[in-house]
Amino acid sequence: MSVWIKQGVAYTWLAGPFVDDTDGKTAEPALTIAQVDIRLSKNGGDPAQSHNGAGATHNENGYYDVPFDTTDTNTLGTLKAMVRVTGALPVWETFMVVAANVWDSFFGADRLQVDVQELGASVVTAAALAADAGGEIADAVWDELLAGHAGAGSTGEALAAAGGVTPPTAGAIADAVWDELLGDHTGVGSTGEALADAAVPPTTPPTADTIADTILQRDSSLWEAGAAKRSLGAAVMASVHKIDDDGAGHMVVYRSDDVTEHYRRTIVTNPALEPIDELDKAV
Repeated sequence: MSVWIKQGVAYTWLAGPFVDDTDGKTAEPALTIAQVDIRLSKNGGDPAQSHNGAGATHNENGYYDVPFDTTDTNTLGTLKAMVRVTGALPVWETFMVVAANVWDSFFGADRLQVDVQELGASVVTAAALAADAGGEIADAVWDELLAGHAGAGSTGEALAAAGGVTPPTAGAIADAVWDELLGDHTGVGSTGEALADAAVPPTTPPTADTIADTILQRDSSLWEAGAAKRSLGAAVMASVHKIDDDGAGHMVVYRSDDVTEHYRRTIVTNPALEPIDELDKAV
């Protein structure tokens, strides 16, 4: 099995054991291994000496540290390293130089890049979906609703009634779903019941006047707790709720229960103007 190396990084090969070339077993710890003795073949090419000029250094028991620099490891594919020196049997190793993301996906925290570029024109893209698949899905769903699920009270039945034999418009579908919810699904706790209780108009949204009237008629007790000090709600509270003078130069505005203080403001007087004698404490 080949030893993996990350492309373009320095690597130290623990080469060996180098043993005596006579008896074939005695470790050789004192060899001189120079740069020229370290031969590299990239992807079966002609061997050449390593780019790193450091040579090799004995580690232990006839094993030597053989350094490769980033030039030695710059080519993807097989890297065959061979060392032959006088007095020892030759030593070699085959490495597999892999891309950085491949190395990191196996031995680090990266992930393999498995995008779909090789599928070419068959790739499912957002544009392809918009152009064709969306319509195909819609037609398939429609056919399934009408063919297999058109029983009484079903959504398929409601859609068929709304659109006949062809797919209905968005408005027809909305009306049919609304009728289906209220007509067949208004049991306790159902969505139909919730919609009916909310009095949502089945066909058209409320007018601007209806919205304005609803807001103006809304009791302040329902929103006063969240009214900011300088909000429109706070101004309304100051005009319709109980207010009081705390005797220390502050006007106190209460909430609708006439007990809970909502905020207070400092009373600033001007002797040249009419002074405030009393605050109306009536609600």
